[in-house]
Amino acid sequence: MSQVFKIIFLTILIHFLFVPFVSNAFSFQENPLTKAIQLFDKEKYTEAEPLFKNILDKRPDDFMVNYFYGACRTENGHYSEQDLNYLVKASKEVNPLNIDYYLGVQYHAKNQWEKALVYYKLYKSVASANEQEKVNWN
Repeated sequence: MSQVFKIIFLTILIHFLFVPFVSNAFSFQENPLTKAIQLFDKEKYTEAEPLFKNILDKRPDDFMVNYFYGACRTENGHYSEQDLNYLVKASKEVNPLNIDYYLGVQYHAKNQWEKALVYYKLYKSVASANEQEKVNWN
């Protein structure tokens, strides 16, 4: 009988110790921001864009969300003043590695060559050869 009691006790103990961590791990992966960033990192910009937009609608002053949304819009071929503004807003508080590249692309699309060159040069000065290769920099 004591063997059965030990098994039941250990089962309950394991349940209370590990189930909360497992459920938190699943909820972390279900987090919309986490999912959107994972899609972005996998270069699935079309899928990531609406997720970032939903988050941005709820958190318009979040600088990182502005960066990711602006970067997705740029990767998906959108070059409006508003798309540029997402990146400009993000650049005031954060400095992700590729922000200068995306700003350069946005200004380039608007035929603002001097501004585009400034940002392209900034990007080239900080990005590794590997990073430059990822954005098809020649």
